[in-house]
Parts: sequence; C-alpha cells; structure tokens
Amino acid sequence: MDREASLRIFTETKKWLWLCACCSNQRMENKESVNLVIDDSMLLLDEMWHTFILFTRDYTEFCLNQFGFKIHHAPTTFSEKEETINRRNKDPKEFKEKLIERT
Repeated sequence: MDREASLRIFTETKKWLWLCACCSNQRMENKESVNLVIDDSMLLLDEMWHTFILFTRDYTEFCLNQFGFKIHHAPTTFSEKEETINRRNKDPKEFKEKLIERT
C-alpha cells in the first residue's frame, strides 16, 4: 500500500476511534448505547487500528489528548457481530438514525 492510501486509512481509523469514544461516553452516562462492530468491509481499518495500538505511547497519547481516556480494543464475538449486522440489514435507515442520535 502506498503512503497516500495508508494516510487515508489512518484518517478513517481516527474517525472510528471518535465514534468509539462517543459510545464509551454514552455507556458511562448510563444511556442506551450502540455496540460498534467492524465488519468484513472494514478489515483494513481494523488492521490500521492494530498497528496504531502497537505504537503504545503514541496511541495512548492520542487517545488521552483527543478523548480524555484510552480506547481499548475489544474483539467482537461472532454472535455480537452477527446480531449487529442483522439489525443493520433489517432496517439500514433506522440503524443509521439511531447511531447518529447517540453520537
């Protein structure tokens, strides 16, 4: 992968981390939250997240500066992934609206 492509994926990874932070804040405030799932279409993003995590100091500093806490990577179980995909596929518009409401 060339540098330009990797920078685009890194930007998308940081957007994903922002969404994760929003969902974490919702859970901390005891509000209904969305479980975010990386599906097969987002595997490059997941690979970039894994790479970023390997640079522990940089990753921790980024999270603390941007969100005030470190975002932990928690692998999704197959059943959680399947349930989220089914909800999204059942009514994509409603799924998107609920995600937007919670962020």
